[in-house]
Amino acid sequence: MTPQKLIRIGLAVVLVVVALFAKEKFPHLTDGLRALAARVTPNFVVGVAIVSEILLAILIGVLLWDRFIRLRHCRSYDEQMGRGITNALLVFVLAVAAVLAIGAFYRSRVIVLGIGYCTIGLSLWLVGGLITEGIKSLRKRRR
Repeated sequence: MTPQKLIRIGLAVVLVVVALFAKEKFPHLTDGLRALAARVTPNFVVGVAIVSEILLAILIGVLLWDRFIRLRHCRSYDEQMGRGITNALLVFVLAVAAVLAIGAFYRSRVIVLGIGYCTIGLSLWLVGGLITEGIKSLRKRRR
């Protein structure tokens, strides 16, 4: 092993030990997440899960379209790299959707709310960026 890998492994071990020590010494650090999960109603959790699954299904559909229709006849190096990144994103999103479905099946509020908030927040961020780019392109066409 190279010294750089040993340093990375050592830093990871130190990080885990510090996290475990902090959890033992200060147990109230994670109370906020537990309190949030305990306060929300089951209907709210179901709503977040449904919205998150719909957004993930749309994302999976877009990635499948990109992979099998748009990149079907692309042969250049950059297009092959795009195909590989699309495949990696597709596998990642499918894994996130599977974890969300398992969390919803077992009614785990922390998993459903965590993945749901991340999915909804990311979707809002992406839609905001797409709207901004659309406005920019409309302004360029008018000139």
